[in-house]
Amino acid sequence: MTPAVTVVPASGGAGTTVTITGQNLSGATKVAFDGTPAPIVSDTATQVVTTVPAGAATGPITVTVPAGTATSHANFTVS
Repeated sequence: MTPAVTVVPASGGAGTTVTITGQNLSGATKVAFDGTPAPIVSDTATQVVTTVPAGAATGPITVTVPAGTATSHANFTVS
């Protein structure tokens, strides 16, 4: 089942820690901010922690797991 995700905080600059919560997030292989790859700091079944990468633009966050790719409903604002 493709995960549904929410993102906290909703905005931040490069280096900001972002927590993505939802279900079925185990084994996350990729996180991206409007297509810009971001590092995965940690992941569990209900949470992925990442940081805003340099060069990221305002837009949706995507999380790729073995079951598919989930996209945040709201855009993340890069400040």
